[in-house]
Amino acid sequence: MKKFVTFLVAALTILAGFILESTVLPHISLAGIKPNIMLIITVSYGFLLGERRGLFVGFTSGLLCDIFFGPMLGFEAFVYGLIGFLCGKFKKYLYVEDLAFPVLITAVSDFIYCFLNFVFLFLLRNRLFLGTFLLQIVLPEMIYTALFATFIYPFLTILYNRYMKESHHTAPGSSVIPQNIGRKW
Repeated sequence: MKKFVTFLVAALTILAGFILESTVLPHISLAGIKPNIMLIITVSYGFLLGERRGLFVGFTSGLLCDIFFGPMLGFEAFVYGLIGFLCGKFKKYLYVEDLAFPVLITAVSDFIYCFLNFVFLFLLRNRLFLGTFLLQIVLPEMIYTALFATFIYPFLTILYNRYMKESHHTAPGSSVIPQNIGRKW
């Protein structure tokens, strides 16, 4: 049951993020730059749910973007899936409640996403404008996406804690002995 609820909440979040990114965010873009909500969802769920589920969320988000907006089918799915998987590697090392590190991971992931887009969509077609691309597109998008991540990640953390977090209760009859039995403080 918990896996179904996790799947359902992740699917609804991806759908809501896609609708938000394709309808509202083009109207609040600054100098043609808009935040990448699908990337924020991929990074957040990769960080919260782990490698495999991060890969699944990233692949699903990327495939949705590929179908509606992508220049070729599968590229965004691959990149988002890779980012979700790599962000899932940090699940066992960091705390969920920390806000600074997920925002930093989001900014780095946005840089990786933009750089891979540049390499595969521009550089291979002999369009060499890396400096201009970094200063006018990548840096503002990184900042804008990180700013939005400071508001979206806490909301996704609340969803995670409420509906997706696996409880670690001890089973009845287990041989776990509490540490403070017999101690009087």
